[in-house]
Amino acid sequence: MTKVPYGWLFREMHAVGSNLMITVGALHMITVFMMGNYKRPRELTWVGGGLSLMFTVLFGLSGYLLPWSQLSYWATTVVTSMPTAFPVIGNRPLSCSGEASR
Repeated sequence: MTKVPYGWLFREMHAVGSNLMITVGALHMITVFMMGNYKRPRELTWVGGGLSLMFTVLFGLSGYLLPWSQLSYWATTVVTSMPTAFPVIGNRPLSCSGEASR
């Protein structure tokens, strides 16, 4: 990044572009939902858009880890540990007190 001319610019354009892509994809899904364009005969298109948004977010998360800095490492650690907060998906009990529910 420091040895390539304008390397900082290309890196920032890539980071901002990935964030914009996720934002625009989420906004598009919201507008499609609000207008009711997910209904028949477009169900498969809606599912495809949801999968595309999911993969975009996953690629954005994996790309965030690439610099391997402390910020990216801990941000990825926090995001990947989020599913453990849900009772069915994670390994935590149903109560929030830390004790097993009876």
